[in-house]
Amino acid sequence: MLAVGFSLSPGGCDRPSSAERWVWQVTRDRLRARFEGHIHETIKQVALRQLAEHGPDGLSINAIARELEVSGPALYRYFAGRDELLTALIIEAYEDLARALQSAVTPRRGRSADDGAGRQAATWHRGR
Repeated sequence: MLAVGFSLSPGGCDRPSSAERWVWQVTRDRLRARFEGHIHETIKQVALRQLAEHGPDGLSINAIARELEVSGPALYRYFAGRDELLTALIIEAYEDLARALQSAVTPRRGRSADDGAGRQAATWHRGR
């Protein structure tokens, strides 16, 4: 359990020590970072759904905010605008593509990189 450092005593509230303030600050910052990461992902999921349904012209920060039941300006804390959100989605798509391509060319367990086409090329070269 995290002790915040405040205790009720007959003399009033004790002030937290510097170590207790540090623990509280670190914990609060970690929780905030995790929450903001979750919010970013949620916003991107809603944006992807809007893109699929309405195309790029149908993407709207205010529509995303309505779906998430928050005010439009609240989303500007996470993305400066529609273009920044679109850019984040494009970057994520390219990163997903790069991972997929990398896994496609990386040899699987039990197979060497020379299996298949490499072996055929070696056979063809020896036959010349």
